[in-house]
This record gives sequence, structure tokens and C-alpha cells, in this order.
Amino acid sequence: MNYTMKNKKKNQLKNQKQLQNYQRNQNSKLDEGNDDMVEDLRF
Repeated sequence: MNYTMKNKKKNQLKNQKQLQNYQRNQNSKLDEGNDDMVEDLRF
């Protein structure tokens, strides 16, 4: 029982880290997209 709980916790932490990395990537993509939109608005 304890063993599976530990593994579950470890997997949760790993998934959380992957999710954070994914969100960070999405945010940097959004920032780039916003820059493009601002440039479009200038013209």
C-alpha cells in the first residue's frame, strides 16, 4: 500500500513538472504571437 502511494506521488510530481514546462512553452509561444499581432497593428 505504501509503495503504491509513493509511486503515485512521484508520478504526480513528474506530471506536474511536465505540465509546468508545457505551460511555459505555451506562454512563450503566446508572447511571440502577441508580438506578431502588435507588429500587424502598426501597419
